[in-house]
Amino acid sequence: MSSLINMDRSRSLRVFTTGGAGFIGSHFIDQIIKLGMQVYNFDILSYASNVDHVDSLKREPLYDFYKGDIRSFDEVLRCMSKFKPDYVVNFAAESHVDRSITSPSSFTDVNVTGTSNLLRATMQVFAENNTMTQNRFIQIGTDEVYGTRFKENPAHETCLLLPSNVYSASKAAADLLALAFHKTYGLPVIVTRSCNNYGPRQHSEKLIPKIFACMKAGEKFPIYGSGEQVRQWIHVTDNVNAIIKTMLTGSAGEIYNVGSPIYIENINIIKKINELINYKNSCFRDGQEQTWTHVEDRLGHDLSYSINYEKITRLVGSINSISFESGLSNLADYYLNQCHT
Repeated sequence: MSSLINMDRSRSLRVFTTGGAGFIGSHFIDQIIKLGMQVYNFDILSYASNVDHVDSLKREPLYDFYKGDIRSFDEVLRCMSKFKPDYVVNFAAESHVDRSITSPSSFTDVNVTGTSNLLRATMQVFAENNTMTQNRFIQIGTDEVYGTRFKENPAHETCLLLPSNVYSASKAAADLLALAFHKTYGLPVIVTRSCNNYGPRQHSEKLIPKIFACMKAGEKFPIYGSGEQVRQWIHVTDNVNAIIKTMLTGSAGEIYNVGSPIYIENINIIKKINELINYKNSCFRDGQEQTWTHVEDRLGHDLSYSINYEKITRLVGSINSISFESGLSNLADYYLNQCHT
C-alpha cells in the first residue's frame, strides 16, 4: 500500500473517523496509524461498538477518542472544529438488517440525520480553514443499496439503486445526501460501497461470528429460507486498505465499489466453518452431521448481491490479497484462541 502513499505527507494528515470502535472502523484506524496519520475517533459506543478494539491505542500520541453522537450537530461541529481534519471518514451506522425491520426509526435517525449532520459540519470546517479543494469526506456505503444483483450482472457505480429494506434504503439515502452536498455546495465527497466484510472483531449478530458462536454453544445455526442466498465477500483488511487508497487518491464526487471475486452461498459458509472447526479439533462442539436448521426467510431478503469493482482497481490496483480460505482459517484460529483464554 505504501507505494501509493507519500509517507512524509501522510505523517501530517489528520483523519476524523466516526464509528471507529466498530468492526471495520477499528481496522481502518489501525492501518492509518501505522501510516503515521493522526486520528480522532468519534464514536457513541453503541451495542455494536467495542472500546476494546481501540483500547490499546490509549497511549498512542496519534490517537484521540471522544464518545459522541453523530445525531448531535453541535457535538460533531465542536469536535471537528477543534481537530481541523484533512479527511472525514464516516463508518458510523446502524447496519443490521434484522434490527431495521423491527426498529426502522433508529436507522433513519443515525444513517440519514447523522450523516447529514456530518456533512454540514464538514462543509463548515473545510470552508473556515479554506481547505475545501484538497480535503475529502468519505462516505462508507454498502453493496446492498443496489438490491438483488447476480454474479452474471454485477452492479456498476452508475446503476439504479433498489434497496429492499430500511437499512439499505437509509444507506442509499446517506450516499445520495453526500453526493448532493458535492453537487450543490462543492463539498469534496467520495462514496465507497463495499461487499460483505469478514474478519476479527465483527459483532456476534453478523453471519460468520454468529455461526462460530452457535457451534461453540453446541446449537444449530438458524439459517433463513433455503440458505442459498449468495454474498460477495472481502476480508476487512483488504477493504480498509482499499478505502485508504481511495481516500488519498480518489476523485471528489465519485463512487467506488469495493468488491472481490469471492461468491459463496450462506449455507456453504456454514459447511466450510464446520469443516474447519472439526479439522482444528477445538473446544467447540463437533461431530454434528448438520449444524444448521432452516427457519422462515427474512422479510425483503435479497437472494444475491454482486458489484463490479473494476473502477477502483483502475485507480489503486489489485485490492484482494487475502483468499477466503486463508482468511476464514485465520478467523477460526481467532475464535479458538478466545475459546481457550
